[in-house]
Amino acid sequence: MKLIIAGATGFVATELIRQALSHPAIASIVALARRTTNVPENLGLGADAGKLKSVVCEDFSNYPESVKRELAGADACVWLLAVTPSKSRSMPLQEVRKVCFDYTVTGLEALSQLPRDGTTGPLRFIYTSGANSPRDPSKKPWVFGDYCVMRGEVETRVLEYATESKGTVEACVIKPGLITAPDRGGLMMRAIQKIGCSVIGLPNVDVRQVAAALLDQTIGGFEKDTLLNEDLARIGQNALRVQRTASSSSNQNRVLSSHPSLLSLPPSHPQRRRLDAPRLKMVRRAARKSKQKRTPANQRTAANNPNQAAQVIANSGHDDMIHDAVLDYYGRKLATCSSDRTIKIFEIEGESQRLIETLKGHEGAVWCVAWAHPKYGNILASAGYDGKVFIWKEQGTQNNQWQRIYDFPLHKASVNIVAWSPHEAGCLLACASSDGNVSVLEFKDNAIDHTTFPAHGLGVNSVSWAPATSPGSIVSSAPSPGSVGNRRFVTGGSDNVLKIWAFDQASQSYKQEREPLTGHTDWVRDVAWSPTVLQKSYIASASQDKTVRIWTSDASSGGQWDCKVLKFDAAVWRVSWSLSGNVLAVSGADNKVSLWKENLRGEWECVKSIEE
Repeated sequence: MKLIIAGATGFVATELIRQALSHPAIASIVALARRTTNVPENLGLGADAGKLKSVVCEDFSNYPESVKRELAGADACVWLLAVTPSKSRSMPLQEVRKVCFDYTVTGLEALSQLPRDGTTGPLRFIYTSGANSPRDPSKKPWVFGDYCVMRGEVETRVLEYATESKGTVEACVIKPGLITAPDRGGLMMRAIQKIGCSVIGLPNVDVRQVAAALLDQTIGGFEKDTLLNEDLARIGQNALRVQRTASSSSNQNRVLSSHPSLLSLPPSHPQRRRLDAPRLKMVRRAARKSKQKRTPANQRTAANNPNQAAQVIANSGHDDMIHDAVLDYYGRKLATCSSDRTIKIFEIEGESQRLIETLKGHEGAVWCVAWAHPKYGNILASAGYDGKVFIWKEQGTQNNQWQRIYDFPLHKASVNIVAWSPHEAGCLLACASSDGNVSVLEFKDNAIDHTTFPAHGLGVNSVSWAPATSPGSIVSSAPSPGSVGNRRFVTGGSDNVLKIWAFDQASQSYKQEREPLTGHTDWVRDVAWSPTVLQKSYIASASQDKTVRIWTSDASSGGQWDCKVLKFDAAVWRVSWSLSGNVLAVSGADNKVSLWKENLRGEWECVKSIEE
């Protein structure tokens, strides 16, 4: 990823550069400022100072061609250029507005129009504002009132521009309070912090958390379009924990390479356990870290197969964060994918596992993998940030040789999830993308057909197929004609709604059934259609609004969906049904997994909660 940092000489930018130089997902950094940007001191482990390029721009209202060439091809920009509240008192408001408003809008327009050859997805633009900057002028604060209102105007314009760009730009506004640093300022700074927090009511956040949160959102995608002080602290704290764990793992690799005899120690040996501990924690945290939807419903939670012992692969072989891990139909092969752009295939046998193949080809982070039903062969689908969907097939049962058999560059932005249909409906693969479209690939008679249609204008985060058999058809004495092989699925998007789609035989296309399912007040991160084929249909949806909604419909409801709401203390990322369709697993930002079941009164109860 190529990252632009505008206003790169401030203390927040310095910390952001320091962390970005150590982050494997950042390939290059353009530090844009009015003067030369130096490499920060005290670089972290694995930092590569060669990734930083200082670009001087003397006039941010007019970008010369030499500067534009350096900025071209960027994936993201963090805009930190502004006049601080204290400095604004000594400057005319018109000059302050020029720096804060005009320069920001001009920069955003210029960046969005630059060539981005070789890049996929929208330009991610983060604007740094402040906690006390209202977008409603009538709520002007009593301290720095005009200044804060003007910053609120910039926020509004940045978000409006992203909407008007129709997918070219994706914008996020961060609103930190007082940004603190352990090595910045003395008694005077601490006094200012105390006044800000107690008198003005301004929250504070550590600069390291702000920088880590900026990196996390730049690389992984925006959690929402506005991040408040508490959001930055939470995201940054989690991101710093992952950084420390990765650093511990890197240290461990050096110890093992320097002392290969340690590898010969049995896993139960105390010294070996101490070496393995950081790596095991990294794998667990990485597996739960992903905030994009990555979960075909019937293969990934402990609720699905209580008789199968959990396993931890001590050495994943990945060089970056793991986003997905899926067992095949028989539980004998495990596929994992990562931000290192690779897919790993492991062979599982009892308590042991063996890496048998590394699949390469994606040009960005790989978000998800999904196994097809074995009746179609050992086939794996993968999708990622590069907007591509790959289909891989094992060519021989003896040599474990995998080959990429199909390559689908169908989308203009990140493909967030792929899901295979129930095998009774055919060999179908649904793909959901941040470009707002869903594509469905059909493999039949050694040929491939596909259809693509708009689903959610702000991006599609999740997709889940309905059972191929209509509800109640198994218990009914007279199943309706055509009840087997139904092609229906549900999608969830950044527009906060769910939509149900069904294949129309007459037009040979997918049509939306009825109106969208509404009720969520934030992005829908995951949807899961229960595999049950009894009288009722169940759909679970997880949202950043800290709720899970369980939607039910039966033949007597005339296609209407009723809803029950489960409330949580944090954003919810994933939902997954057990194979029988009667137990729902829920996981979220609180690092908990809870299991839910419907009682005889039709109420949903938590029957188990697990926290790491």
